[in-house]
Amino acid sequence: MKNRLDKIISEKSEGLTRQKIQKMIKSGRVKVDGKVVLKSNKQVEESSDIQFSIPKEKPLNLKAQKIALDIVHEDKDYLIINKPAGMVVHPAPGHKEGTLVNAILHHLKGKTSKQGDAVRPGLLHRLDKDTSGVIVIAKNDSAHANFSKQMEERSIEKTYITLVHGIIDQKGIIEAPIGRHHLKRQSMTVSTSGKDAITEFKPVKAFPESDMTLLEVKIKTGRTHQIRVHLSKIGYPVVGDSKYGKKSEELDRQFLHAKSIRFKGVDGKKKIYSGELPEKLNDYLSILS
Repeated sequence: MKNRLDKIISEKSEGLTRQKIQKMIKSGRVKVDGKVVLKSNKQVEESSDIQFSIPKEKPLNLKAQKIALDIVHEDKDYLIINKPAGMVVHPAPGHKEGTLVNAILHHLKGKTSKQGDAVRPGLLHRLDKDTSGVIVIAKNDSAHANFSKQMEERSIEKTYITLVHGIIDQKGIIEAPIGRHHLKRQSMTVSTSGKDAITEFKPVKAFPESDMTLLEVKIKTGRTHQIRVHLSKIGYPVVGDSKYGKKSEELDRQFLHAKSIRFKGVDGKKKIYSGELPEKLNDYLSILS
């Protein structure tokens, strides 16, 4: 029986994420029946002789910083944080310190999973700088692989709360591929050449006088800026989102919060973790009411 090369390696190698496997294949570190294969989606026989070498981890030159964290839950496998708006998730040009990664390196004494990019130890997914809410950190490689596999299977349930311009009176679903904007390289857009993206939403409360609606949103995929791009595309931009909508006079951030996340732990049991809506967003809703 034939299957994708990256999937076969993933099923036979505990502790390796699909992303890391794909990088190994692309860099020529995988051989099938003695021949180097460079395509992750190549169909090969599951009985083939597959050999690969795992690259050594690059040393992490990241600074551990004592930064206060709003910890939702912590166990031997995962650290769940309620990230504040304004905090960058990982170091990048212009943000080498003060990020969530700097904070978790201090809190966990460097004991995170080492999979993926060297500047993203333990990170399983991301939130935009001005999006608050629940984010999950892996404390070991097995926990990382467990979560990553569920992401690939799209079995993780992420729920967000957002306030949008316009009145929405019924639930809906947006299925539109998202890719990098061909001119504005820091922005994303709906594009036929992009990756598939699915966003479900339902109204929680309407504010007719302000022409706004509070929504609960669930995403089946995790594309960059997905919720903001999709809602803007159908004419309901997120309040306070100056990139895909318009700047708010009263709110100095976008009204988007990762409310909860549900996934299976390493033990196979379903877990759900939630982060309280920030006081600033609650106060803004009170004004609208």
